[in-house]
Amino acid sequence: MKQSQGKASPITSGGRRETGFPFRVLDYKAGEAWLNELGAAGWRLEGIEKGRLRFRRTAEPVSYAVELEQFLGCLAERDFRTFCADAGWEKAGELGELVFYASAPGRSPAPFHTDEAVETERFTRQYLVRHLARFGGWLALTVLPQLLRVLLFPGQELHRVLTLPGYGLLLAAYVLALLTPAAAEGRDVVWLLRCRRAGRLLTRSPAAVRRWRRAALAALGAALLLAAVGMAELVPALASRIGL
Repeated sequence: MKQSQGKASPITSGGRRETGFPFRVLDYKAGEAWLNELGAAGWRLEGIEKGRLRFRRTAEPVSYAVELEQFLGCLAERDFRTFCADAGWEKAGELGELVFYASAPGRSPAPFHTDEAVETERFTRQYLVRHLARFGGWLALTVLPQLLRVLLFPGQELHRVLTLPGYGLLLAAYVLALLTPAAAEGRDVVWLLRCRRAGRLLTRSPAAVRRWRRAALAALGAALLLAAVGMAELVPALASRIGL
């Protein structure tokens, strides 16, 4: 899923802070927890510009809620503004599909949702279909054809690996580059199914989300490195074979 974020590195100066939102839409609850960690230290979200969240340091803690725009669209705008005012929330900004709310100064806001099971069912129903389709698409259109080629013609593939320098590295890079996003989609599908079974959105901590993101980037980086080394070996070998 597309991430709603800018660069996550923070810039802090004179009681002000600017940072990206390093969470995908699917991990909006982890992003909400991350914002509340900042809010507990007095950081109030003042606005969002070009994917960057701008905070101001205050003397009181701030509570945050992150909501999905499509789920809020079913509510009448006037009624929703009244609800937010009565509940102690102020709209702090929007980023992609996400809408950010901060507690009004001096208020302890009421929770946005009182029925967690209903929220979970609605969320997982929509995103489970999306991620199942993506997971199936990766397997059907990319990974499975390559695996079938190796399984159906093992001799041909083995011959290429043994006789073409760098071919094995390129093949490994190709498989790794395709399996990384497929694994990410599969992980999301499993998590959504677990949430549906539990009747609530299971916690994925901000730290865990960032670790998985770094692991995925590392895997793609490794695939690029393998591809570069493989090409460096394969191109001269092919050139010598055709007499260049």
